Amino acid sequence: MQTIRTVGIKELKDSLSSYLREIKAGVLVLITDRGRVVAQLNSPTIFFEENSLLAQWIDQKKIIPTKKSKTKCQKSSVSLVDKTSQLLLNLDRGNK
Repeated sequence: MQTIRTVGIKELKDSLSSYLREIKAGVLVLITDRGRVVAQLNSPTIFFEENSLLAQWIDQKKIIPTKKSKTKCQKSSVSLVDKTSQLLLNLDRGNK
């Protein structure tokens, strides 16, 4: 049976290395915010084993893993005036 630990966000942040060691050892960590579970951390081995559901879906072509593209993005033909983004942010925020 898997060990399950519950931890608040602040405690997790303060002791992240310790919790990561526990996760690596197989502990499931539930993260809470004001006593309510908002996320979980667990070892990724579940998803990368040969007989995992993920592997089955890949074999069945239900999902297709991404392939790293070696092509670079083309340079945009759009040129902006200096500080355009700051001007747009100020307009959006109601500042002038």
